Amino acid sequence: MPLPLFIGHSMLHGIYEEGYSMTGNQNVTGIIAKIALNELGRIYKSPFVIIIYIIFIVNIFLTGYGSQFFDQAWVSQPGEGDVFIRIAIGDVFYYTSLFCAITAMFFGVLSVLDDKNSHALNVLLSKPVYRRDVLIGKFVGINLFSIILITVTLAGSLLMHMLFNGIPGLMDELLIRAVSLIAILSMECALVSGITMLFGLACKNLLEGVAVTITFLFVEWEGSLTRYLGSFKILSPHELYFTIFHVDKAKLLIDTTVPYYVWLSAAAPYILFMLLEIIAIVALNCIIFSRSDEV
Repeated sequence: MPLPLFIGHSMLHGIYEEGYSMTGNQNVTGIIAKIALNELGRIYKSPFVIIIYIIFIVNIFLTGYGSQFFDQAWVSQPGEGDVFIRIAIGDVFYYTSLFCAITAMFFGVLSVLDDKNSHALNVLLSKPVYRRDVLIGKFVGINLFSIILITVTLAGSLLMHMLFNGIPGLMDELLIRAVSLIAILSMECALVSGITMLFGLACKNLLEGVAVTITFLFVEWEGSLTRYLGSFKILSPHELYFTIFHVDKAKLLIDTTVPYYVWLSAAAPYILFMLLEIIAIVALNCIIFSRSDEV
């Protein structure tokens, strides 16, 4: 892969000039932001992104169009809360969660392995840039993409449902619960991308990294291993994410018969735990990358 796909010469010059002066002052935030935006640009240059968006757009249209034929069946179910919120968010919940997690996984592992194999990191690390800043910047860039993808998908779903079913009555509930879903799914994507970046650091080549990532995906979403972990299965991003979404199955995010603050107070400990997991995996990646002689 040519150097411009990793980082432009002007960007390298900017990092060198702005990030570190002769006095040793460091504009760490600026460096991370430059690397993050470059990583985001790299992702959007990938042909796979077009395929991803096409799949999501088609699914959004089909679920929105199909929802008008199922509204009455949902209305007849008592105790389930607002129909529009259940359908507009619930219909896209599983597939959005799955595919966004998959994209985060593969962009995470490929982000590291592509640059290791092409030796593009050698060029960047020849500048006075800390390895940790490179890794954090790439991590932030990948997860900016995840946030954009999740937001566009959920917003598109809501708009299509409004087109076919009209404006919902509980707009404030719809917005706060939709934003909450975007937040917790973005956190899950951040956790899985951090884990697969670790795979990228540990694996020697692309084939090995992809094989490990596919195995991780199967274990995560099929539950073939996590079901045997007992209380420790909460360490799984998938398990933790779904636990936050429905907590104890009586406090479901999209069930408006449960007040939002009740769901949030029940989910808060798990949200905090996921944040700590994200911080821990990013810190571990930075330690491993900083101590590694291989780039």
